[in-house]
Amino acid sequence: MATDLYLTAGVGFFTTREFSSLDLDGQLEIDKIDSDKFHSYIVAPVGIKYYMGSFFISPEMGIGWNTGNRTKSHFYYSDGSQIENISDDDINLHDVNEMTYPLFLSFGNEIKMKNCCVMLGVKGYYSLNPIGNEYYNSGHYYGFGVIGGVKF
Repeated sequence: MATDLYLTAGVGFFTTREFSSLDLDGQLEIDKIDSDKFHSYIVAPVGIKYYMGSFFISPEMGIGWNTGNRTKSHFYYSDGSQIENISDDDINLHDVNEMTYPLFLSFGNEIKMKNCCVMLGVKGYYSLNPIGNEYYNSGHYYGFGVIGGVKF
């Protein structure tokens, strides 16, 4: 009987996003500032993949190295005008952690073709450490997304 459990490892690119909104009620003629902060990492996950027929479940733990941080801010003024500002921040700006430790849980289906497999599924993630120190009060990042790929 063939085994249905496999060790997995890989390397990937991972980006998290955090949103903040500051309501200034017209102070300095600014009503509100909305900011999206993007944190990018090169991640090396290891885990296991368990197959139940063509369906799979795969828990993984990774280590990631920060490769960059970007902030996109929208300033809303009292006169109705808006300004957008995009900045590429230094890796250590505002005490962003240089390393992250994400957990992943994937499940999906592998559809076998003639020379390859098409993978479709869902992946959730949660960080074991927060994005940064005192400046970032959002805590641990988390989320989910879809998986699509081809396995040769």
